[in-house]
Amino acid sequence: NHGVAIIATGAEEYKPKEYLYGESDSVFTNLEFEELLGRDDEKVKNARTVVMIQCVGSRNEERNYCSRICCNHSIKNALKLKEKYPEKDIYILFRDMRSYGFNEDYYREAQNREVYFLRYDTDSLPNVRISKTKEGESILVSLVDTVLGKEIELSADILVLASASIPPESN
Repeated sequence: NHGVAIIATGAEEYKPKEYLYGESDSVFTNLEFEELLGRDDEKVKNARTVVMIQCVGSRNEERNYCSRICCNHSIKNALKLKEKYPEKDIYILFRDMRSYGFNEDYYREAQNREVYFLRYDTDSLPNVRISKTKEGESILVSLVDTVLGKEIELSADILVLASASIPPESN
């Protein structure tokens, strides 16, 4: 008798075409940022503000699914960043925070450690642009916060994109 077969083909990280990815050396995917964080890269050490945008390349017309790991991955990276550098400002911009099961505890811990969660709506996605200053380049991220009902602008030294998990090209 045979009832179920599970075929695990794996996944790879979507390389965004949005939010200045590939255009600015201050914009990274979650996996790229995690690597920088793990090796204490100077860019991470020197950053004052880190902004993370959830659901990049997913939950849209092209890919209408939730990858189910991005929110937890961003929270994990934010907590690790706060552990190493508690003085940094960290903002996570989300549509719906999906921290499944016991991961909800990490979400609450991140809130308690002053990781700021700002909700945006699909009708008004975050807007990202580069700002040149005397000190160099910064990323300006603006969004309409659905709780406050007003536009907020953040100046980020690093922008992290929680991008979709997609099937590998070889499959």
